[in-house]
Amino acid sequence: MFDTLTGMKSTMQTTPLLISQLLRYGTTLHADQEVVTWTADGGRRLSFADLGTQAAQLAHALRGLGVTGDQRVATFMWNNAEHLTAYLAVPSMGAVLHALNIRLFPEQLIYVTTHGGSEVVIVDNTLAAPFAKLLAHLGTIRQVIVNGPIDAETRAALEAVELTGHGRSLRYNAPAKLQGSLIRVRAERAQFNSVPCQLQRSLASKVAMTASRAPEMASGVEPPDLH
Repeated sequence: MFDTLTGMKSTMQTTPLLISQLLRYGTTLHADQEVVTWTADGGRRLSFADLGTQAAQLAHALRGLGVTGDQRVATFMWNNAEHLTAYLAVPSMGAVLHALNIRLFPEQLIYVTTHGGSEVVIVDNTLAAPFAKLLAHLGTIRQVIVNGPIDAETRAALEAVELTGHGRSLRYNAPAKLQGSLIRVRAERAQFNSVPCQLQRSLASKVAMTASRAPEMASGVEPPDLH
């Protein structure tokens, strides 16, 4: 009996459990299953197969915006299909997903975003107006992506903030918006269309660590009023 047990192989799996493998498994073997986002107008449905295509498109577009390694990509979004797309795309391309809690106080959001080192942020259009009030305090952000259309006033508020993350002076690329995880930005930067593309690489999923508490704002910096 002892000899039999010592000759057995370990029951631990040898294949690493990566987000990219979960994405590939779900979008192939369960391609017809659906992700349903409930809105005031009813359910909005997206198949797992389409979710995989959009995750690949988002990863490819983020590459074009300079996310080439383990940079932090933040999300400021509701619980919807586009947020799930980002949840799958960002870790699968080797970057770090930094989900911002939309229910935190402004000074906490500013601290968590800056401490986490987020460089790119994806924002739902219905949250773009309050986020614009935070943007001037987020020194590491260099690109803002808005999911869905926004009004002229919100766009102007985002455009008015000069983004200087990592010493680079970049402005919000209006009318850059994420429609089904597809980024369209100004011609002088990069152009992306709806042609599906493959994820360029699959690396181990990394977890963005956030501080357990937010310190007080630096002297002289008033938190923006979101009300």
